[in-house]
Amino acid sequence: MRIKTLVGPPERLGPYQVVRGERWGVSDGDGAAVVPWAPISASQVRPSSSALGLQALARLVLGPNDVAELGATMPIFSAQIGVCWVLWMILWAICFGNMPASASATRNVVSRIVTTFVLGIATFVLYYFFAASSVLHEPPITARLSGNALGWIDWWVLWTLVYVLCFESFGVAKLRPQEN
Repeated sequence: MRIKTLVGPPERLGPYQVVRGERWGVSDGDGAAVVPWAPISASQVRPSSSALGLQALARLVLGPNDVAELGATMPIFSAQIGVCWVLWMILWAICFGNMPASASATRNVVSRIVTTFVLGIATFVLYYFFAASSVLHEPPITARLSGNALGWIDWWVLWTLVYVLCFESFGVAKLRPQEN
C-alpha cells in the first residue's frame, strides 16, 4: 500500500470527499481509496443524518405549510435542530456542571439528554418563530420563519467555548453542584 499526500489544496476538499477518502490519496495501488469508511455512498449519508428522527421532528415543529414553502431546503432543518441541541449540551456539561449527578449513571445520562434536547427544541422554536425576525431582523425564509440557526447558533457555540476556555466559566460557579 502506498500512502500519498492530499490531492489538491486543502481548501478545495469538500467534506464528503474527505470522509469518503476520495481525495486523501491513500490507495491500494489500483487507485481505490483504502480507508475503513470508503464504502459509504451519498445515498447512505443522507438517511444517516436523519436517523435520530431530527428531520421528522423538524417537519412536526415547523408544520406542513412551512415544510411546503421550504421545499428542497427542508433537509437542512435537521442540522438546525441539531446545532440548537449542541449549544445546550455544551452549556449544560461545561458551564452548569452537568447536572444531575446524584442518581444512577443511567438516570443521570437520560436526564441530561432529555433536558438538553427539550432546551434545544425550545431554542429552535424561539429562534425561528421570534428572535430571528423580531430581535435580529434576519430575512424571512417562509411566511412565518426568518433567519438561519446554523449561522447564529454556531456563533453562540463558538463564544460559549471561548467563555469556558478563556474565562473558565466565570460567574456561573454558583450553578455547579458543590463537592463536599
